[in-house]
Amino acid sequence: MLLDPRDGGAIEARAKDRRQRPEHQGKSLQAIQDEIRDEILLAVIALFDCRDTCEIQLGFSTTTSPVRIEVLDDAIYTSLYRSSESRRNTHPETARFSRESQTYQIFRDECQRQMQLASLRRSFTSRDTDQELSVFVGSLDFTDVEEAGLRAQRLRYQEFIMPFYDAIDGAGGPA
Repeated sequence: MLLDPRDGGAIEARAKDRRQRPEHQGKSLQAIQDEIRDEILLAVIALFDCRDTCEIQLGFSTTTSPVRIEVLDDAIYTSLYRSSESRRNTHPETARFSRESQTYQIFRDECQRQMQLASLRRSFTSRDTDQELSVFVGSLDFTDVEEAGLRAQRLRYQEFIMPFYDAIDGAGGPA
């Protein structure tokens, strides 16, 4: 589930949440909103590029949440954006719950329900092409992301994600 980039109210609400973090203080609300929309674009392209590994299911929501949930086959990860620990650090406080846990089952079911109610849904499989991605991204009100522009966006994503990999490496995590 991603925030629907076409919903100005939802983007503004997320920007107001983000404004509380030290690295965003001093930025205009519009600048933070632009960053959020840009991150959604990069996420859609990065998830599309995972389609050869597994089918990707995207849902777009007009409601914001103080929790990020990532559901995988063997575990679920929850990140708390509003905890005091998350506000002090670059990356939010995150917990992992195994497939056997009640928490996994609760969040999995909640995510499935949210997917059913999503304002827009899209799956990506290995059969999808960059042309189809370009058309889909255009339907999300992103302009100037033609097939040729996807290469530049993919390079931007690599730059965007690098600090995260650096943080994992610095913490002794997987490379």
